[in-house]
Amino acid sequence: MRRLALIPVLAVALVGVSPAQVWEKFLMPGLSYRMEIDPSGPRHIHVIRFAPGVRGLSAKPEVSGGRIFALPTDQGRETLTEMVSRTGAIGGINADFFPFTADPLGAMMRDGVLVSRPDPRRAVFAWGPGGATIAVLGWRGTVTKIGGSTIGLNGMNEECMENSIVLNTDGVAEAQAKNPSVHAVLKLEEEGPWGARVTRKAQVVEVREDLERLPVSKDTVVLTGRGTRAAEVRALQQGDNVSIQWDLTGIDTAQYDQIVGGGPFLIRNGKEFIDAEAQGFQKGFYQNRHPRTALGLTARGEVVMVVVDGRQEMSVGASLQELADIMERLECVQAINLDGGGSSTINLFGLTLNRPSDGSERKVANSVLLFGPARQAPATPEWTLEAPAEMTAGQATNLRILDANKRPVPNAEILWGAQGNAWIDQGGRLRGLKEGEATVSAWVRGVLIRAKVSVKAAPGAATGAGAPRR
Repeated sequence: MRRLALIPVLAVALVGVSPAQVWEKFLMPGLSYRMEIDPSGPRHIHVIRFAPGVRGLSAKPEVSGGRIFALPTDQGRETLTEMVSRTGAIGGINADFFPFTADPLGAMMRDGVLVSRPDPRRAVFAWGPGGATIAVLGWRGTVTKIGGSTIGLNGMNEECMENSIVLNTDGVAEAQAKNPSVHAVLKLEEEGPWGARVTRKAQVVEVREDLERLPVSKDTVVLTGRGTRAAEVRALQQGDNVSIQWDLTGIDTAQYDQIVGGGPFLIRNGKEFIDAEAQGFQKGFYQNRHPRTALGLTARGEVVMVVVDGRQEMSVGASLQELADIMERLECVQAINLDGGGSSTINLFGLTLNRPSDGSERKVANSVLLFGPARQAPATPEWTLEAPAEMTAGQATNLRILDANKRPVPNAEILWGAQGNAWIDQGGRLRGLKEGEATVSAWVRGVLIRAKVSVKAAPGAATGAGAPRR
């Protein structure tokens, strides 16, 4: 039987923080969502907790468009909501840092296939048949001409930077490099996985000069060089036979075949451990409060996804120390930080639960998606969202969902979200922030309902011509 419960705690003494409001909603066996409002920040914390394998629940990393650089717009990136919709996932969070293209800066492995190489300084979160773990990984790759020289690789499935050589597999839609550049197209001799340890034979079919983009097909790879290293690629000739090799170290991918990168560590082996400077992060990044995203693992094997809202009136964000404290309080024994700031987003059933600090969802490079049984929506939606057409900034009002018989649906069965100039808690209480428009969303029994609310200025607030100039 599906378990649903609501804990509307109005004054719970959370360890290390002042009294807070907490709602915890159990959505199905092995999956729950929790919202905390800590007034001492103030700070809003969103938590998805799930048990892998329970009733078919699983998680996988996903890259925008399914392949790096696959999308023709927005530098190949897409929003978390778009990824959830495209893949049929039931939710997820944003994942790795990125250079405003669709190339994650750290490792990404999906179903045992390496899509993006690791940053040797940065933490990863990995999971699979052996459970889950955190680590730092290494990677080394070469392309060797049979009977000839060996070319060392600087990267794979990423834009080729100056004085570098990059190998592009079918995990990327196209090889990218600013000109002048040179590309060698290699036809693979046999099918095989691009896993943790690779030895593949190929033959050079053509060498191309000065193409900023070159498509990569299923049976080919593209070797791309720039600057001082372009000559090594240019030396390859049509008909040359080569051997492609690489080795991913630091983890047993037979046990952990899903990987996402991030950093730094927050908790290792049950103790707080924040090595931000060692992983290349500056003081302002880890000491200042920002929106944050994190992944953690409990001693029971549950995976914990966390987003902390920030840079907003109702939620200031968290330093890395505060984030580590949150993960520890949520019973994590291993945890890493992921990309934050405007990228921080958490989604369930197509509903964005947090408030991204950019004012709307930022398009990102990759995510960690949840898969499992989705609640089937009724053929004819029967729910009505009762929300005011207007409200005043600073005002609060309670919203509710009515069924076909005009009876209130228990709040335990509703997930709430609001974007724009109002915010809502998981008790359904909507608060106006400032003059403008807001969109309120509610997920209930497989149906996503939205309503527009106009927020009016509070009486006496300076508006229009009477507002002071700055």
